[in-house]
Amino acid sequence: AGVALGQALAEAVRLGAPFELALEPEDDLAPLPWETLRLPSPGGLPEAPLALHPNVRLFRAVTGLGPTPHRPVPGPLRILVAIGSPEEQNDRGELLDMEEELSRLLDAVEPARKQSRPAYVRVLERGTVQAIRDALAAERYHVLHVTCHAGPGVLVLEAEDGRPDTVEAGRFCAQAFLPGRGVPVVVLAGCATALGGPEAADGTAAALPAALPGFARELLAKGVPAVVAMQAPVSDPYATELGARFYRSLAVAERPDPLTALVEARRSVEIDRQNGTLAGRGDLAEWATPALWLRGPSLPLYDPDLPFEEIQPPPEPHLAEGVVVRPVGEFVGRRREKRLVLQTLTGTGRDGRAGVLLHGLGGVGKSSLSAEVLRTLLEDRRLVASVHGETSPDDVLAEVGRCYLAAFQEEGLSEADPRRQLAVHLGRPDVDWEERFDLLTRHFLDGRPLLLLLDNFEDNLVDGGPGPALRSEDLAALLARWGRQPGRSRLLLTCRYPIELPDRAHKRLEALHLGPLSFAETRKLLWRLPGLDALAPADQLRAYTDVGGHPRALEYLDVLLRGGTGRFPDVAERMEAALEKKGIRQPEAWLRRAAKGNLDQALAEAVTFAVNDVLLDRLLEKLDGVDLAHELLLGASVYRVPVDAYGLAWQVGEEIEEPGEGMPLVVPEGFAEAVAALGSLGLLAPVAWSGSPEDTRFATHRWTADAVLRRSPADAVREAHRRAARYWRWRVQRMPQSRQDDIAQLFEARHHHRAAGDVDSAVEVTEWICSQLDTWGAWRRAEQLCREVLTWLPERSGKTAVFLHQLGILAQKRGAYDEALEWYKKVLQIDEELGNRAGMANSYHQLGMVAQQRGAHDEALEWYKKSLLINEELGDRKGMAGSYHQLGR
Repeated sequence: AGVALGQALAEAVRLGAPFELALEPEDDLAPLPWETLRLPSPGGLPEAPLALHPNVRLFRAVTGLGPTPHRPVPGPLRILVAIGSPEEQNDRGELLDMEEELSRLLDAVEPARKQSRPAYVRVLERGTVQAIRDALAAERYHVLHVTCHAGPGVLVLEAEDGRPDTVEAGRFCAQAFLPGRGVPVVVLAGCATALGGPEAADGTAAALPAALPGFARELLAKGVPAVVAMQAPVSDPYATELGARFYRSLAVAERPDPLTALVEARRSVEIDRQNGTLAGRGDLAEWATPALWLRGPSLPLYDPDLPFEEIQPPPEPHLAEGVVVRPVGEFVGRRREKRLVLQTLTGTGRDGRAGVLLHGLGGVGKSSLSAEVLRTLLEDRRLVASVHGETSPDDVLAEVGRCYLAAFQEEGLSEADPRRQLAVHLGRPDVDWEERFDLLTRHFLDGRPLLLLLDNFEDNLVDGGPGPALRSEDLAALLARWGRQPGRSRLLLTCRYPIELPDRAHKRLEALHLGPLSFAETRKLLWRLPGLDALAPADQLRAYTDVGGHPRALEYLDVLLRGGTGRFPDVAERMEAALEKKGIRQPEAWLRRAAKGNLDQALAEAVTFAVNDVLLDRLLEKLDGVDLAHELLLGASVYRVPVDAYGLAWQVGEEIEEPGEGMPLVVPEGFAEAVAALGSLGLLAPVAWSGSPEDTRFATHRWTADAVLRRSPADAVREAHRRAARYWRWRVQRMPQSRQDDIAQLFEARHHHRAAGDVDSAVEVTEWICSQLDTWGAWRRAEQLCREVLTWLPERSGKTAVFLHQLGILAQKRGAYDEALEWYKKVLQIDEELGNRAGMANSYHQLGMVAQQRGAHDEALEWYKKSLLINEELGDRKGMAGSYHQLGR
């Protein structure tokens, strides 16, 4: 069989034709890694794996299942992404765990999206079986991409309350797919999703509670034409890279069929890994892990030559005038925050809560998140009433009355019905609000669930006190009573600051601070902002880096780049109002002239608008009476990534020279109060880093941090950077963590040393990093760092020679011998000028090795002799031994 197969493959190679190879192992042999199959060569040694052969299209076939359902779905390529990330299994928070995969997937479809057939990606905010079913019922998709933890025969998705939901294949097919609404391809990004269930000691399937078939094969049996699944645990970097290339092929190929796409993705990733050009980890050969299962021929997912369907966005909720409702049908991110809000509002969160207070800096996305929450609640037939900005008990009760009245009219109740009359009565301002609220609680709040949204609630606050108080005592009393007697209703407030209510009723609200967007979330936002979307990827990243993940700042920047024609009308209006306050009487004309196409100027203006918009000056004034607060804010502003409480304390604490095993720091009194004050004003945002409350991290909005640093004395900023560098180096030395975390934190220390002007320390840390990168084989990254360091150093210094020498070694390892020779000769010239005889000996030795590797043995001999001569003069016996060794080879 092997000979016949080899002959058939040889003929395909001769003809330059693809060679489709279907594997159909028996059930008991299916778990074996058939993707590693090789043909014997004439010399008896195995050839390269068939799965990596350039002509072979290898897949697993399952026959005997009947005709393959044909469900044509028009283009463009449509991908539904379901991310199962239960909080209990996640040690860094789902957005951080899944951010890279989401970002790479968006990168993969980007080339097609900017062509005439843009790909469409929808990411579900809830990784539940029901959410998948609802999405498939509303829209047809070519690919269902499920990324989650998994095991043999099971996927670990999310329950509605965020807990793990272990789903076996039969239940998944029955509850996720609708008759006639399946998908042509299912991609299971979890590990071991192609294997059967685990076996007990007696050889029978272990209870889960019953024997579980292979998830992939079961999907085929239920009618799915093609399934990509993993046969063993797979690393996140590999799964992410493979998925990105798989989708890129499907998005741009002339014949977008899953077999060709997976074959090309598998081969290209492995080629890059072997060449050392694979981004991230390249030490694991995982090419045999993914498998494609087909129940029939691999058909194109769509015809690129036929007209594409226009995909309509989902409907928007109708809220009060002034409530900012973005077209967020493609809402990405805020998954944890949205889940927490829904848990409280639907009664599945903490007991006794009457609602949620979303607070954070202006423009961070509180209203957008609220709108997305309301969209979900509307699907559950909950009533939604909303008010915006400054309000009163009369306004609130009138809006609630209108909401109930509309619901009763929809139900067909007559005007004479007492419930309709009571709904009208709620809006009567001539009746005391206390009386009307009593009617509301007695007749309505225990009935159909109601959600009351109070948006931009800061308009109802007055300054003063440790926590903002309401300007209207009646409004405060109304909300206090509502918080104590919510019935089946819930409150949702968006506000820049925390609030206080009488009798501590604000404690009945679950306070949730909203931080900045991640870069993956920002990428999705950019798709809806044409000015930013038109930028090159490098400029998009620069915009994110300089502005930060602040939605309103990005919207301001978008308006500037497009000359004032905003995607969202309220954004342009806010900018025009800000310009008028600056004395610009015709803001429309200015917006058309200013910064159009000029990224640098536009960034500066966007930051200015954002800082003005969040009233940073007024926020900073509130810190004047809080000890350590200004120093702590400055210190927090120099960090580029979220830090724990130790990182904050390092900025204001007194360092100890000999601390022993503990933290080398004395935390001053008032530290906790300063952290609380910064948090209450939204200047310091807590970041959910894990499921444990003890592992809270803190971050300052990027553009706020930049504004703080610009206002601070240069000496103080440099000292804050020095403290930050010492903090990261302490973590690397003392904290138990992975080597990858060590290097990431050394990069941070390097940044802070450089920002503080401590070049020698930055160079020292760079040497440590390069040593580890060299061990990992990340030579290009190490080369980049070496070249960067050379721009910091004097042209003819000893340290310069060290990094030039390292560049020579890296070039030599890459096989770039001519380049390596040039680097070593430059090092030799510096060492000769400096009289560094030991360095000269080392350079001669490396020159000899390069010559030997190039086959120039006589030249190599001369270099080794020069090295030996100097080592003998210096009495360097180790160097002498190395020279003798090379001379003897």
